[in-house]
Amino acid sequence: MLFDRYIYSGRRSIFSKSATILALATTLLAAGPAGAQDLASAKIFVHSLFAPDGKTVAYNPSNDPMAEMRKLATPALAALSEAVDAHELDFDPMCLCQESSALTVVGVSARSDGPERAQVSIALLSDRVYARRIQLVAMGGRWRIDNITAGEENLRAILADKIEAREASTAAR
Repeated sequence: MLFDRYIYSGRRSIFSKSATILALATTLLAAGPAGAQDLASAKIFVHSLFAPDGKTVAYNPSNDPMAEMRKLATPALAALSEAVDAHELDFDPMCLCQESSALTVVGVSARSDGPERAQVSIALLSDRVYARRIQLVAMGGRWRIDNITAGEENLRAILADKIEAREASTAAR
C-alpha cells in the first residue's frame, strides 16, 4: 500500500501532508452538502443576530420590524411575513417580545434537526430570561430563519392567524 510505504520508509513530510489532507477531506465531507453549515456556525449566526459583541443587541427594530427578519428568512417565512402589515404585530418578530432593545444574550445551544437544518436555543436577559428557539435551514451556503418559537407560540402560526383573521374580517364586510 502506498500509505504504508510512506509510514515505513521514513518519509514523514509526505505522510504528514497526506494525513493532514485526509483529515481535512474527512472533516469537509462530514459537514455534508452545506459545507460550513455546522452547528457551531448556526450558534454563531443566531448569537450575532442579537449580540455581535457578546453584550449589546444588534437587532434594532425599525418602523417595519418584519423587514429585517425577511432578509434573514426562508422564502416560505418571508412570504408569510410579507402578507402581514408591520403594525398588525404588537411585538418584535425576532425575539417574539416587546423588549428587543434591552436584551442581553446569556446562552446559546444548537442541535441538528436533519440534513441542512438546525434548531438553536437562545436565552435573552432583560427584566427576566426569554427562552427562544430559532429553526434554521441552510440555503445557498447561508443559514436562514424558518421559524421562531417561544414556548407554545411560534412566528409562523402567529402570522398565519393574522392573515386568517384579516381575511375573515374582509369576508364579513
